[in-house]
Amino acid sequence: MYRELYAHKINKMNYTVLARELS
Repeated sequence: MYRELYAHKINKMNYTVLARELS
């Protein structure tokens, strides 16, 4: 459960960085 939450946090960070680079 903790591992899934951590993975979700990493995915959200990566998505934020990706969106920033695309904009």
